[in-house]
Amino acid sequence: MKSFEFVPTACRDTEATENSPARSAEFRGSVTLKRPTFDDRFAFAEEAGIEIDKKGEVSEHKSPIPMIRKMVRFSKPFYEKVELEKIATGEKYTSVDELDVDPDCTNILIEVAGILFQGKISKN
Repeated sequence: MKSFEFVPTACRDTEATENSPARSAEFRGSVTLKRPTFDDRFAFAEEAGIEIDKKGEVSEHKSPIPMIRKMVRFSKPFYEKVELEKIATGEKYTSVDELDVDPDCTNILIEVAGILFQGKISKN
């Protein structure tokens, strides 16, 4: 199975927009992930209770928390390597389990799960 390197949004500076202020990166580094297959992506959807219509569009959930928990849980075996560092403290993360216990890493876990589910993997 092929792999790809992903740099989470938390590792990038963002410029100010009309709706949000500029933000400095909180982390540096990347994660290496296995590419999900067609079957993996649909198993992801099935596991998380996501409904996809005939146009391929995802239905909205009244309470996304159970869906997000399932997607993050399902994504964990796809992590091959974690090389992240929290800029403020210098704390290093080398596994998905280390990310999982730090509340500051919640958005990284959710972002990775979304990328894997969508299957829209590009160099970033």
